[in-house]
Amino acid sequence: MTGFGRGSVKNEGKELTVEVKTVNHRYLDINLKLPKQLNILDDPIRQTIKNRVKRGHVDVYVTYECKQSDKEVVIEESLIDAYMNAFQTVADSTGLDNDVTPYKILRLPEVVKVVDKEDEDEQLLKAMAIYAMDNALIDAVYMRAQEGEKLEEDVLSKLNILKEITTEIEKREPCVINEYREKLKARISELVADANLDEGRLELEVAIFADKASIAEELTRLKSHYVQIEETLKEGGLVGRKLDFIVQELNREINTIGSKANDLEITNNVLKAKSEIEKIREQVQNIE
Repeated sequence: MTGFGRGSVKNEGKELTVEVKTVNHRYLDINLKLPKQLNILDDPIRQTIKNRVKRGHVDVYVTYECKQSDKEVVIEESLIDAYMNAFQTVADSTGLDNDVTPYKILRLPEVVKVVDKEDEDEQLLKAMAIYAMDNALIDAVYMRAQEGEKLEEDVLSKLNILKEITTEIEKREPCVINEYREKLKARISELVADANLDEGRLELEVAIFADKASIAEELTRLKSHYVQIEETLKEGGLVGRKLDFIVQELNREINTIGSKANDLEITNNVLKAKSEIEKIREQVQNIE
């Protein structure tokens, strides 16, 4: 399901912003883009997403700004001491004044270095990232929930169409047996002209056909699956994978009916049912 959310947090001169975009996907697929200096946040951000989202392609963009300088000046005090001792030694041996000033000292080689600051406070950054991520997910999950309601309405409308098709198949089933009886009787009569028809043998053949072509069990299971889908949608929560499985079973039952039913009208209804099941399957894959 699709959704968008944004979360931002400021602390101690640092600002961290998270943007989340989600689209439909059968599984959970996270694409996380972090500034290089925030690679330590990869795992906590992914875990935060997994706690709230179970399905979908999730794009996460993290931006970070630190208004404090990321450089610092380091003075090598031990080296200054060495220089001062050297200056005093020269002054004592030459009789010259030791007129060293702080400015002169700072210009000496290796005394002053400009270096990167030590790594950022990892715990602070993690807390900021999780806070911003949670805020972004609140909006994204809300949008997904709204879309989920529309998906539920669509699935139920297609389920009603399936129920109507199933009713038509159920009405047609007895007619198939009767028509087979009449066709078989007519064919035997043509082949054995003026002969007495063995009604007992005829009914035996019809009974054998009826047993092979019976779709009563499949129809019962179909109707049971319809109820399961309705109840699962009412339950709410993480129902996507369960619905996936039920839809697979729908497809299995309707395929069996198609292979058993030796009847054009039932076959046409089976094709209609398969089309509706495929539409439901596509929608179910978008449900978390």
